[in-house]
Amino acid sequence: MTRKKLYLIIITAALITIAQMLMNPYRTWNRSINLNVGQIAEQEIISTIEFNVYKSEENLSRERKNAEDKIEDIYTISDIITYSAIEKLNILIKHFENNGEEQNGQEINKTLIQQGYKMKESSIMYLMKPENLNRVYSYLNEKLASVLDIGIYPESYNAPSINVKRNGVVEEKYSLSKLLTFDEARDRILDRYSDSKGKNAVADIIDNILVVNIILDRENTEKLKQIARTDIGITAGKVLKNETIIRKGERVNEGHLQKLASMQRAMKTQHLEQNNRRVITSASGTFIFIFLILLIFFNLLKYYSGTIEMTERRINLLLIFFLFESLISLSIHNIFELPSLLIPVSFFTFAMMKLYNRQISFLFTITQLVLVSLLLNWNFISPMLLSLASLAILLLSYHVSLNIRYLTFTFSVIVLYILLTLGLSLNQVLPLGDFFQRVLLGSASILISTIFAVLFIPYLEKLLRLVTRETLMELLDVENPLLRRMSREMPGTYHHSLVVGNLSESASEAIGADHLLARVGSYFHDLGKLANPRIYIENNAEANEVHDNMLATQSAQLIRGHILEGVRLARLARLPEPVIDIIRQHHGTSKIRYFLNKAQENHLDYDAEEFEYPGPKPQTQEATIIMIADIVESHSKSLTEINSQILDQLLDETINKLIKDGQLNQAPVTISDLHKIANAMHPILLGVYSTRIEYPEDD
Repeated sequence: MTRKKLYLIIITAALITIAQMLMNPYRTWNRSINLNVGQIAEQEIISTIEFNVYKSEENLSRERKNAEDKIEDIYTISDIITYSAIEKLNILIKHFENNGEEQNGQEINKTLIQQGYKMKESSIMYLMKPENLNRVYSYLNEKLASVLDIGIYPESYNAPSINVKRNGVVEEKYSLSKLLTFDEARDRILDRYSDSKGKNAVADIIDNILVVNIILDRENTEKLKQIARTDIGITAGKVLKNETIIRKGERVNEGHLQKLASMQRAMKTQHLEQNNRRVITSASGTFIFIFLILLIFFNLLKYYSGTIEMTERRINLLLIFFLFESLISLSIHNIFELPSLLIPVSFFTFAMMKLYNRQISFLFTITQLVLVSLLLNWNFISPMLLSLASLAILLLSYHVSLNIRYLTFTFSVIVLYILLTLGLSLNQVLPLGDFFQRVLLGSASILISTIFAVLFIPYLEKLLRLVTRETLMELLDVENPLLRRMSREMPGTYHHSLVVGNLSESASEAIGADHLLARVGSYFHDLGKLANPRIYIENNAEANEVHDNMLATQSAQLIRGHILEGVRLARLARLPEPVIDIIRQHHGTSKIRYFLNKAQENHLDYDAEEFEYPGPKPQTQEATIIMIADIVESHSKSLTEINSQILDQLLDETINKLIKDGQLNQAPVTISDLHKIANAMHPILLGVYSTRIEYPEDD
């Protein structure tokens, strides 16, 4: 077992243990005191412990809201607004620079209007004179900065003072008389300009650039409000041990209820603290038990996996199933407090059979029986009945047709479950009502499992790119529409695919690859040739004449196109993703050499990619094997003489050439695997293409 797999098992066991702790906590306080405001207490209640009295959520929220409302807003002189006003002055003045002629006045006015400035014609004429412009600019540059530095506030402020942040320091109760309104700032600037003729121009400029620059400092205001909220404590006092909380005959008020709630909270906390050791001990035992169950399961898995390759994806899915089943069991039993017979045990058995095989399904069913019993506090009967009934799935898994399988499985499991329940009920001498209750609940669980299977198993196959044995066997059916179409429309390619299938299956068995996937992939690897079967020599003896009438680039485009067309047809037919990967990868990025040579002989201008298959290169053992089988089968038919030595040479040359071209760079095969592949293909090729004995004709 790899270290990574061990870590995953530990994580899964830990997650199930945590879920069991959270969903099945120890009951620490069961005493219930039901009193309402205004009710007369029927007994005296005395505290047995010392505890803090916690405010109610409503009171705490109200106090915090009041504290927040008492915080006055903080204002600040905005540097950005101040800078923007000064910058507007500079921009406006630049429009008058270097424009001293009177005939440019209309032009300047038009430009100012486009920029959003409105000025009287007399002001524009005044500012067009350089000496006036310089005087106004120097004056406004100084005075504008002065009034903005004091601060300009909106007329809407009606309080006598505000909190102002100046130079990083908040000055509280800062009198508005020390600040300026907009009109005050405007008048202060105008009153001190000595040139009476230029006052209108100064006024026009001020009206365009002067702005309020005192704004609300939202960030600092919110900080103070947050501090005010957090300063409000969550407790409203303390009750001492043996102190009377409420006397008999006293009218109950909010304060009494808050003390009672706080006492229950404190007693629960103290009780939990006293039981911490028991909680830790129980959780440790649960973790160890679950870890050992999973460890045994995954160690036995290698003896039950058969021909299924236990990839990392499949291992992870098993762990997810264990975790998912645990969460469902705990939720039904502890959260929703429903009968444990409603746990959909049959779904997991059925999923294991569909996604893996009968052996793994059997092993999973036994393991889940132990795991679920543990999580249900060793309530063994319900999971046992459901698990034993689910074994009917394994007995029937290869004996009914696909179209009626779900219905047959459901009916069979329910029948077996009823018989098991009947036997157990007679053994326990249960009343008839209890027997029927078990039957109804268990049958509901089995029906729910079937619905889950119909909805989720196909989705899991696609999502996790898992290919079940059942799915592959269906694709090999001679009645498969695609295979029937291939046999009719391109018999040569179809026969080629059958031989490639024999070669690939044998080679896959030799290196431990998925031989069933390899055969299915072989059958459909040239599916795209259905788009134009007559251009391939195996389907049309006159195919060369077809290509003689085309440019080499056109022929190459048609040949390489059978990859993308195959992928398209495969998706339309909903073939499994690993089969589509084989269609995409079985030529890798190899060159279409025949037509490449033709293009070179005819001195055609071409792009190298036009004569390469789109790829990618083979990335699985099965795709690698089919690439080799495809090449050697095609080349074998062109040999004039075939014997063992020639086939050995053909196989070696094919593999070495693929290695040299880099087509096997991403393939998960070793040199030893390649030797085994060649040795496995050799006898099949020899048997298919060896020379037959010529028998004498009858006289």
